[in-house]
Formats: sequence, C-alpha cells, structure tokens
Amino acid sequence: MKKKVKDNRTHHVTFRMNEEEHIRFLNMLNRTRAKSRSQFIIDRIFGTPFKVYTSDRETLRYCTDISVILNQVRKIGHNYNQVTKAIHNAYEEKRAYQLLGKLALKTHELTVLLSAIRELTEELHQRNRI
Repeated sequence: MKKKVKDNRTHHVTFRMNEEEHIRFLNMLNRTRAKSRSQFIIDRIFGTPFKVYTSDRETLRYCTDISVILNQVRKIGHNYNQVTKAIHNAYEEKRAYQLLGKLALKTHELTVLLSAIRELTEELHQRNRI
C-alpha cells in the first residue's frame, strides 16, 4: 500500500501559453527530468536551480570510438611485450637491437597519435564545460 504524503497544496493556479511558449516549456521540462510539471513550475517561479541534461550524439560517438581505440592500444601493449621477448630469445644481440629500434620508431608514432587524441579529448571537455 502506498504511503500518503501530507501535502498542504490546496491552491490551483492556471495560465495560458501560445504554441511557441508551450513547445519551449515542454523542451525545458523534458531536459530537466523533473518528476512533475507542478514541481518544475514551482521550482522555476521560486528560483530553485536546476540541471539540464543533454545528449550530444557526436560526443557519445567520439567517446565510443575513443574506448575502442584505447582497447586496441591495450592489446598492442600486450603484443609489444610478447614481441620483445620473442626478439630477445630468437635473434642474436645485434639483430635484436635493430628490430627493437624499428619497434621503438613505431612506438613513438603511436605515442604521437595518443597525445593528439588526448589533446582532442581535453578540448572536447573544455567545450562541454562552458
């Protein structure tokens, strides 16, 4: 059985809106995830701060893509460790250093790409904070 909440609200207030105002009102109401229209209106009249929740598809897609890339980088790191062990075990020291040098160059390229991703992500965070 649902508990009854004592509510002292006994006055009913009505007002009219045109179509444009009503659309704006509904958009604001939907973006705030308010529990009821009455509470939303009362909060707006008496100045209670509210949060607006927005969903940006491009940001969501970017975050998804970044997650995929970081997962691939994790796999590359695992393979990197296996390759270095195999090089040390299979080749003589001079040839191993040559191969590891090539691997280090590719690692540097990957590091440059990851730093560019980091900068883009920080830029995205700064843009969304405003």
